[in-house]
Amino acid sequence: MDDFLHILLAITIFGFKWEVILGSVLPDVLYYFAFIKNNLKLTGLRETRLFIWGMRLHSVFLLPVILMGTYIITRNSFFLYLFEAVCLHLLVDMLTHRYHGPRFLWPIIDEFFPRGLVQWHDKKALIIMYCIVVPLFLLKLCLFQ
Repeated sequence: MDDFLHILLAITIFGFKWEVILGSVLPDVLYYFAFIKNNLKLTGLRETRLFIWGMRLHSVFLLPVILMGTYIITRNSFFLYLFEAVCLHLLVDMLTHRYHGPRFLWPIIDEFFPRGLVQWHDKKALIIMYCIVVPLFLLKLCLFQ
């Protein structure tokens, strides 16, 4: 799923909070740095070390564990919302990365697994996802404002 849709879905579910927005894109942040370091070129991007670490950053054993641990220690709701948004991002990515994608089970399995139901950048899948998330977002705006 693209990051705008990640943000929109998380705001719809958890509300408009900066930590929700941050958590919605946090698993993808290394991809952006890899793209910049690769001179804004897509060619060869997936083979760069930074991009591979970006795939590992999607592991259910990394950010969720760190964020939940931090929340338990600090009891600061910032980390709880961050945790929830990151978990939502990972769950949605697990469903929307069918042919290639993150390493969700790293360090146990350092390859793309499990496979999703659709590939997020497939035009039809993307249109369907927007047709689901945007009305839900608008409905929430209308009902809870």
